[in-house]
Amino acid sequence: MRALNAAHGRGRAAYTLIEMVLVVGLIAAASSAAVGLMRTAMRAHARTEAAYEEHHAVESFAEHFRRDVAGGDSSDIDVGNEGSRLVLAAEDTARIAYATEADGIARLETSTDGAMRSELYTLPISVTAAFGIDRRNGLVTVHLVRSDAATVSERSRWTGTVIEAAARRGAVR
Repeated sequence: MRALNAAHGRGRAAYTLIEMVLVVGLIAAASSAAVGLMRTAMRAHARTEAAYEEHHAVESFAEHFRRDVAGGDSSDIDVGNEGSRLVLAAEDTARIAYATEADGIARLETSTDGAMRSELYTLPISVTAAFGIDRRNGLVTVHLVRSDAATVSERSRWTGTVIEAAARRGAVR
């Protein structure tokens, strides 16, 4: 054996096949774990982004809704079409109408000079909105309900969400 090593002039100089296979296997296991973690992180990011967009749409709608109702003319606030439409007169514009649409809530503002401006507050497909009036307290409300939630936590996030706005005394008829 000594003569064989002396003939080559050195000791062990290479890795065995088993050592190479072991290293390749460890690298493959580590990379598959990293890919799995990245996929999980990407799905979590997508869910968070979707939840933020839903929340932002609802908050933006709520802000405009409260402002419009609070600035409404005391002579004209009306809910029609079984809660799917709200019409009010405002001091700085002739009329503001909110209506539920298939993909959200539409806001149509008609100024005194006849110019029209519309906005669509996009809500998730499964969320429905219904307008209402509490005539005793002078509150105009919008009830948002998520109808197709798959889990209890999703149902509780939307079911019963109420946006209220107080009208000036005598505004509700």
